Amino acid sequence: DVTGITRDTFDLSNDAAVRNYFSKNPFDIVFNAAINPNSRVEAPVSVAHDNFAMFTSFYNMRNMFGRVIQFASGAEFDQNLPIVNAREEDLFTIMPTDPYGMSKNVTSRIANATDDWYILRFFGVFHPTEIARRLLHRVKTKQPMILTDKYFDYMYLEDLLPVAESYIN
Repeated sequence: DVTGITRDTFDLSNDAAVRNYFSKNPFDIVFNAAINPNSRVEAPVSVAHDNFAMFTSFYNMRNMFGRVIQFASGAEFDQNLPIVNAREEDLFTIMPTDPYGMSKNVTSRIANATDDWYILRFFGVFHPTEIARRLLHRVKTKQPMILTDKYFDYMYLEDLLPVAESYIN
C-alpha cells in the first residue's frame, strides 16, 4: 500500500504535525522527497530554512519507520563546478553556495550517517506537466535556451516507480 503525503496533507515543516501524523499512521518505509517548491527558481535563504525544517521533521521521526529513502539531486554538488566528473565522495568535500544546493547537501550528509536512511540521487526527473520554468517544458515548446558543455540524463516520473520498488524489495 502506498500513501501519498503532500504539503496539502499537513505542514511538512511542522515537527508536531509530522509527529502527530506518523504516530497515527505507521509506515514501514518512507520516501522523503519534500522540498520548498520554489527551491530551484527563486533560491532565497528561506528555501534552505524550509528544506531543513522538513528534513528535520522527518529525521526526528526516524525511529517510527523501518527505513527512509531520501530523494536527492545533483544540486547537492556545487553548480559552479562541472558535474560530469563528480564523484560520490565529492559530496562530502564541496559545499554549494546556493541555499537549495546547500540544504540538499547538508541533509544528504546527515542521511548518509544515519542507519536505515538511504539516498537515491537523481539528476533529472521530469513529467509532461512540467511548469514553464523547467527545462523539459522549454524544450517541448521550442523556447530558446543556451546549454554549453552540459551532460544530463533525463528520467520520466513514471520510470521512477520501478526504481523505487527495487529499493523497497
